[in-house]
Amino acid sequence: MIPQKESPVEWTCRKAGTCDIYYNHRTGKFSQSRPLSESTGDIIEVPHSPAAPLRVYLDPTYRCNLSCRHCMTNSSASHHTPDQLPEERVLSILAELADIGVLEVAITGGEPLCYPQIVPLVNHAAQLGLNCTITTNGVLINEHIAAQLKRAGIFEMKVSFEGGRAQNDSIRGVGIYDRALGGLRCLKDQGINASVRLTLHRGSEIGLEGLFSDLAEVNVTKVKAAVVKPVGRAALPENGNLLGFEASQKTVDRIRDMGLHHGITIHFSSDDFPFPPEAINDDKLRSQERCNCGAGFETAYISPSGDVMPCSSIPDVILGNIAETHFFAIWNGERTRQYQQAAERCTMQRLCCCQDIRGGLNQ
Repeated sequence: MIPQKESPVEWTCRKAGTCDIYYNHRTGKFSQSRPLSESTGDIIEVPHSPAAPLRVYLDPTYRCNLSCRHCMTNSSASHHTPDQLPEERVLSILAELADIGVLEVAITGGEPLCYPQIVPLVNHAAQLGLNCTITTNGVLINEHIAAQLKRAGIFEMKVSFEGGRAQNDSIRGVGIYDRALGGLRCLKDQGINASVRLTLHRGSEIGLEGLFSDLAEVNVTKVKAAVVKPVGRAALPENGNLLGFEASQKTVDRIRDMGLHHGITIHFSSDDFPFPPEAINDDKLRSQERCNCGAGFETAYISPSGDVMPCSSIPDVILGNIAETHFFAIWNGERTRQYQQAAERCTMQRLCCCQDIRGGLNQ
């Protein structure tokens, strides 16, 4: 394995639509304000197409060691994707993304650590200059895996929880909470940037105090909170009790204060909480040209079979398939243009109008 090269570039400036986007390669922060040059040094301007996304979510597999009740991709250990992209194509896709100016690739799933080539994939992304993040259930992480990911050049690991021990294990399986905490410890021991992805459901607030206490013990300082969506297994009648979380200002304040008590900063997803992103500390990339979340503009999603979508939350809106086609050809295609036009007609946050966009495209 080739060790990750230290990039001398700290900031990149790239067009996104008509906006200049500044990206810090060391922190992973996006900004639409030019950083002060005296504190940042040179800013490299990248002459890539302003239509290219800045972040791409990539699922190399829908296989997973768990079968969580709320999984939007219906992932499981027995999941079979007969047309799953071969490793060579996945690696070439990463090269295409880097070439058109994508700055981040987020590996999700399924469980990324169930993908046999996950370490070479991370290393290849790092060699291409892509900041690579992985969202994982944490169960398969041990000292050996953490060390491999560190050497490969992983930028950030996000470990998923649904609440305290009882709430989490009722969704993911008995004992998963403690195993995920163990995975977090291994990541922290390796000096890997590790945070938590918290998916809130009805009743999950009951155990949050215990979760934040446990996270503080393993030195987690950042949690990104979203809400269960009625997609995949969460849409099944037997899992309907997970839906209906109250995303109110009162709830935001209570969870934020609870986190701060334990030294944890909570970032809320403005896709799920109907407030301005600044008010809820949402660091999701978005453009000042739109009030929506950026899916289909600044971000894209690629499934294990190569389907390109604006977002995994709307799996029936497929813009094209990348198996034998260059990503940018799809991104500049007619289907993408239709989706973007439909999305730009919305004046509310994207998740509020997903149904309208889907209906308009599938007529």
